[in-house]
Amino acid sequence: MKILCYGDSNTYGWDPRYFGGGRYDRVWTDILGEAGHDVTVHAMPGRQIPHVKRPLQILQDQLRDHYDLMIIMMGSNDIEATLMPDMVEERMRTFLKAVRGWDAAEKYLIVGPPVIDATRELEAACREMNERFRALASEFTCDYVDSAAWGLALAHDRCHLTEEDQGVFAKHILEAIEV
Repeated sequence: MKILCYGDSNTYGWDPRYFGGGRYDRVWTDILGEAGHDVTVHAMPGRQIPHVKRPLQILQDQLRDHYDLMIIMMGSNDIEATLMPDMVEERMRTFLKAVRGWDAAEKYLIVGPPVIDATRELEAACREMNERFRALASEFTCDYVDSAAWGLALAHDRCHLTEEDQGVFAKHILEAIEV
């Protein structure tokens, strides 16, 4: 299956163990490739959901190929910056309207990102955001999985996947896409 994984640092494979970060040697998107999928990764640490004209135009220019599946996992940076699940939902709605309108893929999978539990307020905002993403998936006829339900350990920063989480994450994604 030809898959585009689009997201932020957890899609990139950010390794927060070192000052300045880096990337783990083997991340969940690599494991999808090892399972026989043709995987393209458009991921960037710090990325917020593209929701205004210019970033969406840049994205459209980047999406020259057509994919069987587009996996979307974003929102952590947006919710951390705003603590406003309704605003993040609107950003994702705008993003989904755009990529669906471009016919970038046959199917779409929205992944609710891991819950950032650094504070109670942030944890609650993340959980609400993921529920709103679940509703958006239904609205846009996308599949949805909530990674917050997978028992991921998360790194010391309480935001990023650990090296061990990469395999667990990949296992759940593979289960979701091979239904």
